[in-house]
Amino acid sequence: MNPVFLVASLVAVSVLGNIVNADDSGCPDIFQRYCSQHSYCLSPNRSCEILAYYPTDNEIKKIIHLHNMYRDQVATGRAGLPPAANMLELQWDPELAAVAQKYADQCRYEHDPSNCRRVMNFGVGQNIAIQKLTGGHTVPQADWEFAVRDWFREIMYFSQNDIDPFKPPSQSEYRHFSQLAWANSFRVGCGYVLYKEGNVFMDETYTRLYICNYGPAGNVYGSKVYEIGAQCSDCPINTCCGSSCGMQTSYSRLCRRQTAILRYILLQCLTCLLRFPKQYGL
Repeated sequence: MNPVFLVASLVAVSVLGNIVNADDSGCPDIFQRYCSQHSYCLSPNRSCEILAYYPTDNEIKKIIHLHNMYRDQVATGRAGLPPAANMLELQWDPELAAVAQKYADQCRYEHDPSNCRRVMNFGVGQNIAIQKLTGGHTVPQADWEFAVRDWFREIMYFSQNDIDPFKPPSQSEYRHFSQLAWANSFRVGCGYVLYKEGNVFMDETYTRLYICNYGPAGNVYGSKVYEIGAQCSDCPINTCCGSSCGMQTSYSRLCRRQTAILRYILLQCLTCLLRFPKQYGL
């Protein structure tokens, strides 16, 4: 088979798989089956003066790096907990991000119902954070380091006894940390809004609202946050770790899903075909 046709076909199938899940009405039927008020189907909060939306491309890279950096610390035991044998590397998920963004547009600092953020492939976990800044004339930028670090700092309330089995705390002391460190979650997508509050009679307050959705969902009662053991010693089927992945990774102590490797290889092949067509008889 012509290599260009093969690669193009595989890429087309991948793209088509994302397109067919869309719905012209703006509210896919599959989401309505999960929840009549699914977060993706909500209209923006018109009473909220939103000044900025969405993580930028650079912020997405930072979000992924921060999550995997902290997961790497847990996996190696450098976070003060036993090491993790099966910690998966997180990858960005556009669908999770789209749902998170639609909910962020509500300007609510509270979790949405879990069934109202569910997607077709899995149940979805969630972390949220908020910042309020008063005064000044410069619109503040997103600070994802603050948000992800804030979730990780809940480790101070978390002990080895909470790893297996997971027991949800009576309050939310460490639910954000446990979701961040949940080994079987391998996809993340985040939403962000910056909105303004206040009026001429009081200082303006800028509010940054950060929402990240994770799949499959963590914080499952009675399950393990992760498998205790030497890093990468119990990686799930169809994953690799470190040099066994056949490609450079910044998180060599995390298990990487093979689908991520396949996408990387396809991209490399397509790049070679486009840059050096004559070498491939094109």
